Amino acid sequence: MTRIWIGCYDFENHPAVTGSLAPAVLLAGMARDLPLGGNGLLVKAGGISLTAIFADTFAHELAQPVRFEAGGLTTAQRTRRTAMRDRLDAAAPGIWRTGLKPLVYAVDLGDRLALYFDAEQTESETLALRFATIEKTDPIDGFQAFGEAVAKAEPALAERSTLFNTRWNYSQWRSDMELERKYTFHAIPDTWALVTDLHRELYDGEVEGFFPEPHMGFQVFDYENHIFDVTGPPEEAGYISFIPQVDGPVTVKRKWFRENAELRRESLWPNEAIPVDSFLETARQRVAGNVEKLPAFRRKRFDVNYESLETGHIFGVYFDICATFDDVSEHRFGQVEVEYCRSRTCFPLRDVTPEFEALCSRVEVFLKAHGVKFQHDLYSKLDFAREARGLAAAE
Repeated sequence: MTRIWIGCYDFENHPAVTGSLAPAVLLAGMARDLPLGGNGLLVKAGGISLTAIFADTFAHELAQPVRFEAGGLTTAQRTRRTAMRDRLDAAAPGIWRTGLKPLVYAVDLGDRLALYFDAEQTESETLALRFATIEKTDPIDGFQAFGEAVAKAEPALAERSTLFNTRWNYSQWRSDMELERKYTFHAIPDTWALVTDLHRELYDGEVEGFFPEPHMGFQVFDYENHIFDVTGPPEEAGYISFIPQVDGPVTVKRKWFRENAELRRESLWPNEAIPVDSFLETARQRVAGNVEKLPAFRRKRFDVNYESLETGHIFGVYFDICATFDDVSEHRFGQVEVEYCRSRTCFPLRDVTPEFEALCSRVEVFLKAHGVKFQHDLYSKLDFAREARGLAAAE
């Protein structure tokens, strides 16, 4: 069991806004198998047993444990949250009021105290990001001790508060580069069956140290890709492609590479107003080199996104099926890509390589366990489109 304290603040008067460190109400509890790491803490829905409630002039040990609920996205969560508040109010009349929100979580690590700030909620859990780790010289036995402990972390709180509850806590390792590993299928399998099983493993907590990226843990894409080969000069080699969006505009993707590799330079420009019949002209305007039109293809992609509790790195496992269309005889292939996407953290970025390699190894084991024949290679969408052009020319 892990000892945890939950600082509840007025929503419009919390540390990230006012710098005030003292919560309005402090809850103490115990959690079994609490998922936490150097970067993240997951508070499962209804998963903490509260044992005490404190305020600045009040302390009350609960006669019977109360189940803690932070979320309010579903009917079940709201029901549990209402029951929690009713039980707390019965134990300490008037102490709980409208507008209180659990924001700061303190976890006992023995001689240290890890402090986390509420970041995001889903129907199954609340994610909090670590903003400080401090030495714990005295036991946390009430409101004052909690306030003193958090006060030790005030420099970290002040430094990182602008990252709380914003998109600014996302950053990227080598933001101008793409890191991905490819596994090409010998024959295209049932990718839906595979990806749903892979997601189930992650969702059920079978992948140690990772959890589904909140609200983006499972994604489905189906789009056209109009691709143009950039054959030279060497510093411009690669491709440029145009991806029509469902809302009308176009995303432009540009990759620079002379030969296939796992680490390649990449840039994306979404939401551009470019007519389909202007793709070739636009490609020639944007690229200082030779541009050749290749057969367009449709890409159907199922994604599972893994977020790390230890580092905040987010990796995607993408199941791809690509097929040409229009006047080209259909040419198809399937592939799994493991890709580093982004990081969500209040700390400097750590090396992505160890977790990337570990996840790649897990995907290989998963494919073999499911009887999928594949090869680890560098076969790219550019190779595929070039092959399609050659097949069309041979007919």
